[in-house]
Amino acid sequence: MKEQTNSLRYYLGSGLVLLLATLMNLAYGAVTPSSGNYQLSASVMGSGGVYQQSAHYGLNSTSGQPSPVGVSASTAFHYASGFWHDYSPSFAAVNFALSVTNQNSQGGTVASNSGGINCGLICNQEFVLNTVVTLTATPQTGYSFAGWTGDCTGTALTCSLTMAKAHSLTVNFAANQTISFASAPVVVVGGTGTVSATGGGSGNPVIFSSTTTGVCSVNGSTVTGLSAGTCIIAADQAGNANYNAAPEATQTITIGKGSQTLSFGAAPSIGIGGSGTVSATGGATGNPVIFGSMTPSVCSVSGNFGSVVTAVAAGTCTIQADEAGDNNYNDATPAKLSFSIAKANQVIIFDAPPLVTVGNCATMTAIGGASGNPVVFSASTSQTPVCVTTGSNGSTVCGLKTGPCTLIANQAGNANYNAAPQVTQTFSVIPGLALTVSNANATFGNVISNVGGINCGANCSASFPSGSLVTLTAIPVSGYQFTGWGGACSGYGNSCTVTMSTAQTVTAKFAVFKIHQPVWKRMIKSITQGGG
Repeated sequence: MKEQTNSLRYYLGSGLVLLLATLMNLAYGAVTPSSGNYQLSASVMGSGGVYQQSAHYGLNSTSGQPSPVGVSASTAFHYASGFWHDYSPSFAAVNFALSVTNQNSQGGTVASNSGGINCGLICNQEFVLNTVVTLTATPQTGYSFAGWTGDCTGTALTCSLTMAKAHSLTVNFAANQTISFASAPVVVVGGTGTVSATGGGSGNPVIFSSTTTGVCSVNGSTVTGLSAGTCIIAADQAGNANYNAAPEATQTITIGKGSQTLSFGAAPSIGIGGSGTVSATGGATGNPVIFGSMTPSVCSVSGNFGSVVTAVAAGTCTIQADEAGDNNYNDATPAKLSFSIAKANQVIIFDAPPLVTVGNCATMTAIGGASGNPVVFSASTSQTPVCVTTGSNGSTVCGLKTGPCTLIANQAGNANYNAAPQVTQTFSVIPGLALTVSNANATFGNVISNVGGINCGANCSASFPSGSLVTLTAIPVSGYQFTGWGGACSGYGNSCTVTMSTAQTVTAKFAVFKIHQPVWKRMIKSITQGGG
């Protein structure tokens, strides 16, 4: 440092600037320094004591004239005028300190273009007044420059300062963070899965978001499939003072088609020949549920989407439900509903009771159920027999004596029908009036009755209730002819009706057929032979 001191007594009445120039010239006259930046100091002895004041001035080697540098004239050597003072100026070179604080020296260094700063290692240095210093931040691998604070600001890697005063600044290097996803979850439409990822050392949470909101959504770490397709989940992690924010990472998840489930309603109760309705709740597609019979020999389906089930036979009816999928949902897994088709019941309904007389027989009829099995009749044995049944399935009932006749009817069941409940019918066997047919030439022809069972040739007598109308019909065999009635019937017609008001006898005559014999001759012959 170059320094020179001289004394000057000066009356402060001609102005501050003149005083300063005089002091500078005084110092400059004492020594001849090189051009540069110097400090002028003066001790002033006055009536108020000793005063110290200093100011920065520069010397120009060309003009040799001082000029103020870095301070205003109004701040230096201002004392009350009108007094004599002693001045002792001195002239010296000036340096200023530059202080750099590296908050994370592992993350990088800061170096100056001159002066030797390399922080990390050397973080403080002095520089001559008005020196322009450029600082450069260099991050290490795995780190990045986080920015300047203090007399330098921003995130540019370089910062320039003019050393007109002391400067201090702070630099920070932040470690980089990376995000690593775990394996992608399996997610289908309508389903969920969990994403996870490991972040960097900041300790801040990894935040997930969906970049394909029409395909998937995310709440926290739970991903929900909205439609089939490609779901992209983004992961972000914020930084802090020591760590940079992690670069956004993404994970691709294929959202598969969702499943549909079918749920049947209650099974219908159906008997043979009856019908009922099945129903089922389908999946999210909204497509109709279609029903089909897996046991068509037992039950069939019809109606709206096959929802009407008709019982065909007794047994187990199995109905299958199906629902088609769409772009987002698979076909539903078929669902099955099995239920029993019960045997149907049968009912026997008697026709009107027959007219049965003592010693006579009649036919009993009744309508049974759908099994097709015959209705079988029998006479009750709970009382002294009044009547008996005979013939096919006991359908012929014969009167033994007068009184009430009770017939019992049964019908067996089969695989599809229950046996019909047993029913009975009671009617009276009444006294009969005998109708006797005499057929002298039975080999020539027969006489039959419309009721009562007369078939004469073989059976020529029957008993009928009083008031009954019995129609007799004469039937000649081939080569013979009927020649007339006698007794309760008369004439030559083949039919005759007898009113059973009393016991009756009828005669029927047959003869060899004579082709050329006129009718009137046959009539005469019949009369002469005693025909009626």
